[in-house]
Amino acid sequence: MLTIGIPTYNRKNELSELLDNLLKEIKDANLDNSKIEILISDNASSDGTPELVYEYIKKYPDFINYYRNESNLGYDKNVNNVGKKAKYEYVLFMSDDDMFEDGSLKKIVTYLEDNTVDIILMKEKFYDESNSINISYMKDEAYRNIAHDEFYKNGKDLMENTRKVFVAISGFLIKKDLWNSLNYTDYEDCWFIQTYAMLQVFPYSSVFIFGEPMIKYRLNIKKDSLIKPYMKIFEVPFGLLKIIKSIKGKYSKELYEEVYNKELSWSRRLMIGCKSREYINNKLEVYQWMKKTYDTDKLSFWILDVPLLYIPDILFKIPYLIYRIYKYKVFHTNKVISTKDMKHT
Repeated sequence: MLTIGIPTYNRKNELSELLDNLLKEIKDANLDNSKIEILISDNASSDGTPELVYEYIKKYPDFINYYRNESNLGYDKNVNNVGKKAKYEYVLFMSDDDMFEDGSLKKIVTYLEDNTVDIILMKEKFYDESNSINISYMKDEAYRNIAHDEFYKNGKDLMENTRKVFVAISGFLIKKDLWNSLNYTDYEDCWFIQTYAMLQVFPYSSVFIFGEPMIKYRLNIKKDSLIKPYMKIFEVPFGLLKIIKSIKGKYSKELYEEVYNKELSWSRRLMIGCKSREYINNKLEVYQWMKKTYDTDKLSFWILDVPLLYIPDILFKIPYLIYRIYKYKVFHTNKVISTKDMKHT
């Protein structure tokens, strides 16, 4: 029936929480190992993950299968390993730091027993780093037009409805044979291999979406992506642009342009953010990377994106410095006024 696949790397504590969550869901749904497998693909973790998993295997040998890579293969290849090694007809991918909402697994299995479908997508609720406090103001934008259970004969109709690209790995369920029918060679460096799979098979695959949130998505709020070196920052938006570029001609021109431009605007904002905070020393390397991932048939690449990269970084740093000084003065002024008000009370 169902393999729950977990690609993991150096998240021993979060993985333990997820395993406890899954095992409780399995027990509450009264499932046995003829229907459920928990498959863990460890990307050569160095934090004690193997020892942790072996403790769980001792207690639950019928449910958990564990594979450890000899070296770190990168995120995408590790995710692909899950699809290749899955035992059952369906694979449900879970990030190692997320969890199920209570009762979700039973609903998923019940649906699979009663229906035929190629793919299931699941909405999320956002939680803090402890995965215990719901951040209610955060909404899942990809599913903003979906309030109830919905079935689509093919994923292209879903894309036309949502006008969004689905990027979350947790809660992505797909037939194993469908996953393994694709060639991922050119896209195993993009950080969104699951998105590549969805976009490639959507045109000929049926899709079901649960109307209620099924996944507890953990937000790493304290981690500022702009602290990373610029090449590390660019690899995520550039990878997603490369994947979206792969569907050109497979979907309507209007839909392609819309989803591509949304991700392109994110890439441009990150470019400006990086240039205002640090110097992009190897611009030629970034340019060559952009040529591989951007849609170079678009005129905007040559008259906007390439010039944006080569404009001297100092021109971005001066406005940013002025902004920071202004922000500091406003904060300091408000603090002085607040202190004076307190003295008069």
